[in-house]
Amino acid sequence: MLMNKNEFRKQQLAKLRGFSQSYQKLQEDQFLQEKLIATSDFKNSVSIGITISTMDEIDTKLIINTAWQFNKQVFIPRCLPGRRMEFTQITDYNRLTKNKFGILENWQSQSTINNEPDIIIVPGLAFKSDGYRLGFGGGYYDRFLDEHDLMSISMVGSLRLIEQSCWPINDYDIPVKKLITIE
Repeated sequence: MLMNKNEFRKQQLAKLRGFSQSYQKLQEDQFLQEKLIATSDFKNSVSIGITISTMDEIDTKLIINTAWQFNKQVFIPRCLPGRRMEFTQITDYNRLTKNKFGILENWQSQSTINNEPDIIIVPGLAFKSDGYRLGFGGGYYDRFLDEHDLMSISMVGSLRLIEQSCWPINDYDIPVKKLITIE
């Protein structure tokens, strides 16, 4: 049954929040991060774009820390006017500020900007097997991916992979190129 995106988003957020503190989520997050780190996309990358995860997202700390361990450059998004974003380099977790969505951003004036990292890890609430995703509703990643042809990868936990079509796909929706799943 097809629902509008806002209805499905509310349903999915409620489901994910109930799951967010579970042992199963911790196990899945660990597995997905390790699986992503083992990919040739990650191994061959010099720079990665990634969010510092919130409670409703797949954890990203192991990926970030591993990237630093292997001297990869890590860039996190920051929101700009017009529902745009850019990626700024971080070298540690200090001096980050939370935006109005509760997402950590880097607003240091001397930050390096890189909107063409080798790979970009895209968060989402739900995913279809063809790479289309339901995000948090701002359209930031769809706009960004429409303007930048990057290797986009998403980690998809058990509650995020949706087999049947539950929300409409719009012309402006951009699919993620690769899904890292539990299977």
